[in-house]
Amino acid sequence: MLTAVVGPGNVMATVSAEMDWDASSTVSEVHTPSVVAEGEPQLATSERVATENYSTTASGGDGGTLGGAQDPSASSNESNFSSNDVERNFAVDSFITTTENTGGDIQRLNVAVLIDESSSSADQLAEIQTLVGTAAGIDADRGDTLTVSRLTFDTTISEALAVGVEQAATGSAVASSDGMIRTIVLGVLGFLIVAIAGVQLWRGRRATEEIEELDLVTLTNSLTAGAARPVVATTGPAAVAATPRAAAEAPSLTPEEELRALVDQQPDEVARLLRTWLADRRAVAR
Repeated sequence: MLTAVVGPGNVMATVSAEMDWDASSTVSEVHTPSVVAEGEPQLATSERVATENYSTTASGGDGGTLGGAQDPSASSNESNFSSNDVERNFAVDSFITTTENTGGDIQRLNVAVLIDESSSSADQLAEIQTLVGTAAGIDADRGDTLTVSRLTFDTTISEALAVGVEQAATGSAVASSDGMIRTIVLGVLGFLIVAIAGVQLWRGRRATEEIEELDLVTLTNSLTAGAARPVVATTGPAAVAATPRAAAEAPSLTPEEELRALVDQQPDEVARLLRTWLADRRAVAR
């Protein structure tokens, strides 16, 4: 509550209480007549009536010790006794109350409030004391006390903590910046590594294709040269005439087509040349 008035860190409060921790139990029983309508008699739960009547008669005169004759003229005395005894029990209402006290009652409360002098004025002390007394439940009859004072606070520790927090925040920002730079550098290096690997792979594939193409040409030339057979010349005009015609009718073929044609026409010769060619390549590789 006071923080909203004087600001955070500008108020301190201490409360001490004297408590009664004794537990007790109280039972009370109250009996009252049953409530009936006005003019109605009380309700009787039981009634006992006892009546007694006694009557005695005494004659006058004295007969002497030997019991002589009585004087008939003497008067007689008669006594009567009667008694009426009534006992009624009326219905009553009974109330039984049990009170359990588990302890923890406040016997006395002492509250002290200290406010920074720079955050409040002397005119505010009375109002602050009233607010604190109401909030804490100060009871003067119980002996409670409340003290509110204004003093200058020592801010050395709080200033040191603020500097430490600021330095920590600055260090965190620098660490975050360094981490970002490190991440960027690692990303660039990774990209360069991938790019170099891609270039090397492309160059390797290109070299392999060139070697395969060169080998194919070499193999075709070898097969073409090795497959040539000497032709016995035929004397006569027919042979002379056939040679220009065959040369004119022979179509131009690609190396692949020539290789296929040689495989179809001379498979044994092609197999021998391939074995020779592979053996030469193995010897060069060693």
